[in-house]
Amino acid sequence: MHCTPIAWHVTARLRRSRVIPNSRGVARVVLEHARRDGSVRLLGFSVPDNHVHLLLAGDRDRVGRMVNHLLGGLTQRLDLEGGFSRAWFGRVETQRHLENALHYVHRQHQRHDTAHDPFREASSLPDLLGLRPMGEFLVANVLRELPRTRCDDLVGCLGVQSLQPGSGAEHLLEGASAVIAADDLRGNSRHVVRARQAAAHWGHNQGRSTRWIADHLLVEPRCVRRSLSRDPEPLLLRAIGLQIGLRETLKTRNALVA
Repeated sequence: MHCTPIAWHVTARLRRSRVIPNSRGVARVVLEHARRDGSVRLLGFSVPDNHVHLLLAGDRDRVGRMVNHLLGGLTQRLDLEGGFSRAWFGRVETQRHLENALHYVHRQHQRHDTAHDPFREASSLPDLLGLRPMGEFLVANVLRELPRTRCDDLVGCLGVQSLQPGSGAEHLLEGASAVIAADDLRGNSRHVVRARQAAAHWGHNQGRSTRWIADHLLVEPRCVRRSLSRDPEPLLLRAIGLQIGLRETLKTRNALVA
């Protein structure tokens, strides 16, 4: 008699074997589906190249339906010709197995030695480490199943020893866009407006002028002034600093290696 699994490790591969593009697009689709389906808890995900890893807690039938919808969403939103082959569902039956699976999923970029996603944006690492607040709900999901887990233990999967706020303002647009898994900060959607407000305040706190911030965020100065007139969200402000710090650390490390 089999015990009821506490989670499922799901993998699915593209029928046409090629790298799945747009790491931020991947994250948006996965997190949107995870938020929408409250009957299944997403614990972790990664898309290192041509296949998807998902760690999900819930009833097998519900997990199956969620996976089908998610893979369909990735196929449609990212224009993945041919879609995915049939997904494989592996049973995770103990907490030790689940802990190992969580680390295994997040080591996929290193395991496959992929270079196209240096900041692991096509994974749940940014969500679990405070780099992408839109996926912060994953922390509660993980701690529900693994209450002794320290998410900071996953930092090494990013290729750094620790996360520290940065000060390199040249990374402002890239870091601020990453916290919401967007390509840039133009537009008036709610999540873009909130990220733009936080980015403007981060630049202002670094002593940058309104014109400088506007030029680097690719918006008009009046947009920056409007952003500065509103209080920023602390989680977004902190995440921007960490994203900038991550980019500084990896840039320095790569320069030393070269």
